[in-house]
Amino acid sequence: ANPLSEKFAVLRPSMIPGLLDALVYNRRRGQEDVRLFEAGAVFTQTGESQRVGWILCGARDAHWSQRAEPVDVFDALGIGEVLGQAWALTLRPEAARVPGFVPGRTSAVYAGDRRLGHVGQIDARVADARGLPAGVMVVAGEFDLGAFDGDGMAVRRVEPLPRFPSVVRDLSLLCDVALSAADLRATIRQPGCAFLREVREFDRYQGKGIPPGKV
Repeated sequence: ANPLSEKFAVLRPSMIPGLLDALVYNRRRGQEDVRLFEAGAVFTQTGESQRVGWILCGARDAHWSQRAEPVDVFDALGIGEVLGQAWALTLRPEAARVPGFVPGRTSAVYAGDRRLGHVGQIDARVADARGLPAGVMVVAGEFDLGAFDGDGMAVRRVEPLPRFPSVVRDLSLLCDVALSAADLRATIRQPGCAFLREVREFDRYQGKGIPPGKV
């Protein structure tokens, strides 16, 4: 009742539209590299819930010695992984279709069998409708904080520093072009890899010397 403007005449079902408006507001005032987040209530047909959302655009890192690379979906996913670490959760992204996001550049994010939310690239048509100039890539994510219940802030034990330094190995794997990075990581993280701390893909090659349909 009695909203401050027409925008606030209804209850929001998502954090993303408000974050996108704030991003556009900053872009119009000369801020090209924008990082925003918000935590609060959203409302759906099933009731009220608490969520956290984040949105990014612009350069990943600006340094005089190198060309600045734009943020991408992996930056948005990385923020989600930081949230997961706070609850001692291992997150698993899976390709998904989410309204307002670009198909093929959007993932649903799970912890075990629970869907926490999604991350991805905002559809250019949505950004354009909000007044963002053409050609600006915007990535965002949104998690349901209620989905963290049960694991959140569980007992975290302090562990001694390892006696030996960590070992990093680069592996080149020949696999089918349709195999997702998430499936590849899950295969490497088979039970029994007690000392494996991190798996990260850093390159994808397809061309000379690689059979058709393989990467």
